[in-house]
Amino acid sequence: MERIYESDFLLIQIEKNSRITKVVWKAATEFMETEEMKKEVHKIADLIVIHKPLYHLANDSNHKYFYGVDEQQWVAKTIAGACAKVNLKKYVLLLPNEIIGKLSTTKVVEEAGKLPFEFRYMDNEVEALDWFNL
Repeated sequence: MERIYESDFLLIQIEKNSRITKVVWKAATEFMETEEMKKEVHKIADLIVIHKPLYHLANDSNHKYFYGVDEQQWVAKTIAGACAKVNLKKYVLLLPNEIIGKLSTTKVVEEAGKLPFEFRYMDNEVEALDWFNL
C-alpha cells in the first residue's frame, strides 16, 4: 500500500489497483485535542472523495481519543457522507483494544444510522481483505 498521508495521529494508505483506502489511528490520539481530531477526520473524508475507493478499512485498534456526544454525530456524518458520495461498497472497522474506546467508536457508528454501503466490525485486516473478496 502507498502512504498518502501521515501525521502524529493518523496514517492513510491506498491500494490503487484494488481501490482500497486504509486508515490507521495511532496511540498518540490519547493526547489529541478536539481541533486536531476534526482536522484528521476532514483529511480522511477529503482523501476518500479524491481517491474514490470501493473499499475502506479503518483500523482503530490503537485509537484512544474519546468522542464526545456532539463529536460522534459530526464524525459519523463526515465519514459516512464522504463514503456515500463515492459509492463505497464495503467498510470494515477494527475496533479499539480498550473498552472505553470501543464504546466511543461504536457510538459513532450508531450515529451514522442506515448506511448506503455494507459495513462490518472485524478483528483483523486479513479477515477484512477476505471480505472485500480481494
